[in-house]
Amino acid sequence: MALTISENQGNFEELPEGKHNAVCYRIIDIGTHIEQKYKSEETEKKHSVFFFWETTETMMEDGRPFSIFKQYKLSLHEKSALYRDLDTWKGGITNEELAGLDLTQLLGVNCVINVGINENGNLKVKAVHRLDESVVPTHNEAFTFDIDAYVSADNKAEMKKIAMIPQWIADKIEGSIEVEAWSQKNPTEDSSDLESLKAIAEDGETEDGGVTDKDIPF
Repeated sequence: MALTISENQGNFEELPEGKHNAVCYRIIDIGTHIEQKYKSEETEKKHSVFFFWETTETMMEDGRPFSIFKQYKLSLHEKSALYRDLDTWKGGITNEELAGLDLTQLLGVNCVINVGINENGNLKVKAVHRLDESVVPTHNEAFTFDIDAYVSADNKAEMKKIAMIPQWIADKIEGSIEVEAWSQKNPTEDSSDLESLKAIAEDGETEDGGVTDKDIPF
């Protein structure tokens, strides 16, 4: 059997820099972690959430949308990245929303993402702007992941989503303060183990358009 490879084989299609129409198809709450403060030796508890977008006009050669994500600290402080992007995406944040904004309402909502390069040479979402706030269908299966629901007694819905979350993000969820605290209270629960959760999830059917971490083109 011949094993041949060409120069272009395995090349990764990268989303071009600039502005792209996109839609939010996934919001993942990864829980709280102890992290080092930016440009500091001190540490802090940081509750984070990932937003995932797919392009609606700029497509890869095979016709699939590009996908890109951004991690945010779960904070609506006026200087936070989440506040800044939500403010421009929604066209303003009301005082009522500051008191309690349901992020799940942004699932399926379109926008314009401005994509650039960070200091490490990787793609990043520099800004998110309002388009027309229409809810549009997505190519990738759209869902939210709730860390509080995941560590609750009735967590079957969240368990099924684990198989569709990139492995490295699933590992962050498993390493969160919330999951570790739940595991200590439930030491005999096999379902707290990530591999057990994935096995349970993979027994179910995935709707057309659903993706796993192997399918998402970052």
